[in-house]
Amino acid sequence: TRLHQRFQMWLDSEMAATTYKWLMGEGQEGLLPCRTVCEPKILHFQNINKYKVTYSTTL
Repeated sequence: TRLHQRFQMWLDSEMAATTYKWLMGEGQEGLLPCRTVCEPKILHFQNINKYKVTYSTTL
């Protein structure tokens, strides 16, 4: 859709990579131990990423 394309233009590839690393908890100090999984999905004919976070004290 046009709205999706407009939102895609807000991020360049470097910003998208930085955001992905932040979502996955890479390079972040002081976070609780957890496991983050990125699941690509298709929603309303658009590719999206669904993130699942599982917190554990034994990771």
